[in-house]
Amino acid sequence: MKIFVVPGYGLPKDVSIDPKYNEYLNVVFERISKFSSLSPKTKITIIFTGGNTDLDKPFNRTESGEMIKLFKKIGGHQIKNWNIKKEQKSLSTLENLVYVNKMLESEKISGNITIFCERSRSTRIEKVAREIFKNFTITPVDLLSEEQKESALIKKKEKVALDYSLRALKDKESFKKYRKVFEDKIKILRGVPEGKREEALKQWWRDTIIKAEQQFQ
Repeated sequence: MKIFVVPGYGLPKDVSIDPKYNEYLNVVFERISKFSSLSPKTKITIIFTGGNTDLDKPFNRTESGEMIKLFKKIGGHQIKNWNIKKEQKSLSTLENLVYVNKMLESEKISGNITIFCERSRSTRIEKVAREIFKNFTITPVDLLSEEQKESALIKKKEKVALDYSLRALKDKESFKKYRKVFEDKIKILRGVPEGKREEALKQWWRDTIIKAEQQFQ
């Protein structure tokens, strides 16, 4: 069995025409298709992971559900023999990995795991995944410009997110607190007009980084 894990990255108003999601899922499809052609006898399970981070009324979409719709459109009949699943509880990258692992355990699915991710997050995801999975590889996908990847905010965000993630894995109470942070983030962004959300998200991360630096110093 080969298992591919595909985390979501928020929910634009229309995932089907979003440039980054189309680029991301086209790369995912190409990589899985290549594996399938090289290992035609190996069964494939794809888990799309991401919960309800919908910022537009009626707030009922999930990242995994919207990704699957687009992926089926991209793949067409070529994906008919692939086992496609969705995990739709997670609100963060950490939860993507934790809840996928719980799904694999509860459904007794085992095999080599490949986790797709945006390249700037690959180091963090690899370090967190080591705490959760035994047999996995990371496949980074370039979705940001070089300038974005090298920005001070992105680098600080990755460090803080890694610190918080590792702490959240230590006990149930820490994990609950970590989830609450992202629940609050979604509530804040739902009150922001669509055109101002990108800047509001950056400001949320700036505020979160300041809090983390004060807490961890």
